[in-house]
Amino acid sequence: MASLSKREKRMALITGCIAVIGVAYILMNVMSSNDMEVSSATADRFDTLFEQMATVEDQKAKNMNWRKKIGNETGRFISEKDVSQLYAEIEKVAGQSGVQVKNYSSTINKRAKPLPQLEANLSLECQYPQLIQLLDNFSKSEILLQPSNLKASLKDANQPNLQVQLKLTTYLLNTRFENNAPTNLRQGGGA
Repeated sequence: MASLSKREKRMALITGCIAVIGVAYILMNVMSSNDMEVSSATADRFDTLFEQMATVEDQKAKNMNWRKKIGNETGRFISEKDVSQLYAEIEKVAGQSGVQVKNYSSTINKRAKPLPQLEANLSLECQYPQLIQLLDNFSKSEILLQPSNLKASLKDANQPNLQVQLKLTTYLLNTRFENNAPTNLRQGGGA
C-alpha cells in the first residue's frame, strides 16, 4: 500500500469532515421533523384535554346548581354502579340516628326529568325523635338524598315505636336517558 501524500491526506480529511457534517445535517432534519409530528400530536391531545376540562367545569357548575336546589351543597351524585354506596350511606345515617332499617328496595327511573332518579323505599322502626334526627341527618349526608314520601303509624298503641315507610330519592349521573320502564334493583333488609 502506497503512502499518501500530505495533499491526499488533507483531501481525505476534508472529505471525511464534509461527510460527517452532511450525515449530521440529515439526521437533525429527520429528528426535527419527527419532533414536529410529535408536537402536533401533543398539541391535539392538549386541545382535547382542555375541551374535556371545560366540559368538566360546566358539569361541576350544573351539579352545584342541583345541590343548591336540593338543599345539600356538600352532597354528591352517584351513578348506577354506585348503588351499593347508597345503601351503605343509608345504613350509616340510620345507625347515627338510632333507627333500625327493616327492609329496603330501590328502583331506577331513567325517564325522570330533569335527571334520572334512584328511589329507595325503606321500612323503618323507630320513635318520633329518632325519625326527626334521621331526616335531619339525611339532609347532611354525603350522597344527595331527598325524602319524597313518608308514612308513619304506631306499631302498637301502648308503645312509642313507629312503623315508617320512607321513600328517598337521589339523582343519578353517567346514566343514559332511555324511554323504558323503571328498573327494580334490589331488595334487602337490615338486621
